[in-house]
Amino acid sequence: MKRLEKEILLEQPDSASTPEGNESYPALQFEELFGLHGIGAQWLMPDRKTMKAVESELWQQNILTLNIDRKTLLTNELAATYPVIATRFRKAKGYARVFNALNPQLETIQFDKNSWRHLRGFLHGVVSGFNTDDIAAWIDKTLNNHEETNALKERIIQQYNTAASKSWYPLTLRKEFDRLAQEGIYHNRITLAGIQWEPCPKTIQNIHSQLDKKHAPLANQSP
Repeated sequence: MKRLEKEILLEQPDSASTPEGNESYPALQFEELFGLHGIGAQWLMPDRKTMKAVESELWQQNILTLNIDRKTLLTNELAATYPVIATRFRKAKGYARVFNALNPQLETIQFDKNSWRHLRGFLHGVVSGFNTDDIAAWIDKTLNNHEETNALKERIIQQYNTAASKSWYPLTLRKEFDRLAQEGIYHNRITLAGIQWEPCPKTIQNIHSQLDKKHAPLANQSP
């Protein structure tokens, strides 16, 4: 194993990383609030660290900063001319290899490791707790399904506006928004729907399927 990867992979965990709140991870937070599964992902991190801690490392090492053009492609000429960029790529590739080693499922995501947009997108997607489909779509820049996302948001908001006894909208979330409204603090539609990221079509369909199962028992209730 290369020295850089040894420095990153200090100790391979045999179980999930230290539990943490999902406030920093929009997909995982949505999954938790609405009682769903498989929407986000809690990826294993080196040395039993949390995803948030590793994300902080990536920012501190300037790996996630945007001062390298996202269109940059690593070539021998570029590496020779700008060693600092070559070092940035080397560190980023080291993290990508470690992430894949700890989470074999990530290896299904195909991307160009000599493309800064692809490499950065992969790392940021992993430490943000997104699933493989969302990460791949983010890298491929295929997240243009705004109509489908808006339709899902409208479905969720409609449940908030439905009587609690006939709705699958989370009761704790409903009470919190109602309390804020009484205090004159009104929520925006994104917060109300709970979708604060751009899910790919496959994730959207997964959410709809799970919400359908929640709705079925309510639809059979007597009026």
